[in-house]
Amino acid sequence: MTWRPAALILASSVVCLSCAAPLLKLPAGPGAPASDAQDAVTAATAACTPVSSISLEMSVSGSIAGLWGWRAVFVVAALVMVAVSGWLAATLPHDTIEKSPCPTAERSLLSSPSPGTTTHFAYEASSAD
Repeated sequence: MTWRPAALILASSVVCLSCAAPLLKLPAGPGAPASDAQDAVTAATAACTPVSSISLEMSVSGSIAGLWGWRAVFVVAALVMVAVSGWLAATLPHDTIEKSPCPTAERSLLSSPSPGTTTHFAYEASSAD
């Protein structure tokens, strides 16, 4: 790279960065915790406190990897996904798509010519005599 394009890139970077808005403005004085901070944290994390699926998944995958090797973790995960998809296929309703009230309009849209092709239409000439 020659020096002129590099100088142009550097100059445009400086201009763009100088016009950017500041991302974060911290307060100037010493801060004090809010009086209800512990209650807010408890309320915010109440829904996800009982969730332990990540730790369960880590311990199960560690046990599987310890018994049969690390590739077995992926094989077991694939088998679980196949089982879940089979369960969903058996459980979910089969025909959930409603029939269209205008099947002729859909057929005409689907059979329309692709873009870029020319279509010739024949019009009857009416005489205004």
